[in-house]
Amino acid sequence: MPVPLHRLFDYLPPEGAALPPPGSRVLAPFRRHRLVGIVVETGPSTVDDPATLRRLHATLDRALIDPSLLELLRWATRYYAAAPGELVAMALPGGLRRGSGSTAAPKPEWLELTDAGRAQDFDRAPRRSTAAAMLQHGPERRTRLLEAGISPAVLLEMLKRGWVDACDAPARAPEPGPELNSDQRRALAAILARRHRFGTIL
Repeated sequence: MPVPLHRLFDYLPPEGAALPPPGSRVLAPFRRHRLVGIVVETGPSTVDDPATLRRLHATLDRALIDPSLLELLRWATRYYAAAPGELVAMALPGGLRRGSGSTAAPKPEWLELTDAGRAQDFDRAPRRSTAAAMLQHGPERRTRLLEAGISPAVLLEMLKRGWVDACDAPARAPEPGPELNSDQRRALAAILARRHRFGTIL
């Protein structure tokens, strides 16, 4: 949290949402205010009474700060004996520190359904239900979801709640090449026969 205190603060994830990964930008209750903070780490709570933990209001951006930069900021916190929340906040542009949306973050090309998304009941939300059904058996392109009538706002909300997540394109099986004719097969056999020793093939 961007406050001049030399400590971190524990929170529960937003209601009905997945745990935001380290580097995520979140909106959190702090005393009587709402502040924009950065998730530094996840794990068991360090507070004596877990019942006192408060929930995050929302995940604004997932993994906005990459792990290498986050580790550098944590090192700088120790080296300069700085308040961690204030130093980490300095890595963000002013608009993001105030809670504005991230305009620089690229839109994910591929999306996949998370475990938290599979556990949700979307029967009363047709667009979310359609998105979940399309992602049930594996990743899909964002453009294909948009073509199915799912608005960018719905996808953004599902991302923020941790119901879907960005992912790499699924691996595709290599397509078979053209069939070799008899001369090509003989040439290939000659090359393979000499592959473990030096030789000239014409």
